[in-house]
Amino acid sequence: KNRGSNWVVDNVLCDERGGFFRTMCEDESRTCYCVSSEMTKSSYFFQSGTFDGAACRCARDYLDGLSFTSNCDGHGNYKDFMTLSTQSNPSTVEFCTDTEDGWRVSGQVPDLDNKHNENPLPCCIDSSLIKQTWPASPEAFRPMFSCRKYVGEGACDKSPFCLDALKSCDILA
Repeated sequence: KNRGSNWVVDNVLCDERGGFFRTMCEDESRTCYCVSSEMTKSSYFFQSGTFDGAACRCARDYLDGLSFTSNCDGHGNYKDFMTLSTQSNPSTVEFCTDTEDGWRVSGQVPDLDNKHNENPLPCCIDSSLIKQTWPASPEAFRPMFSCRKYVGEGACDKSPFCLDALKSCDILA
């Protein structure tokens, strides 16, 4: 009683804005790709079952033109650490980023090539080293980061030079 072709439709996941979901997995190969909202594949792929549902945030933003960098981790997510320099300020800085959206969550510290103190170690980027006084904010809402955690002497530089840079909210121009 079937007329015409038998249609087989894959399960297609959509995002909350009506585009394709940021991860597309092939049933047969079990390979998953990061895709744009229009289903353009990125170079990021991995086996299904090796990620939680949060994969591909960075790759998706880049493919959709919402991010200037495709410096993502192996599952297409934002890394928790970034280095950056600009044409107007070629000195490279380092900082922690939010793995959900790539936004900077710490102050910027100079990288080793631009660090002008005697300590040969890179600056610590760890909020536990900064005295924070937030009397009106509950502890759960205070800024916390540790993309270069202080784990003891010899791990990273926690000198006043680095901590002052870490506390600064200056924006790289």
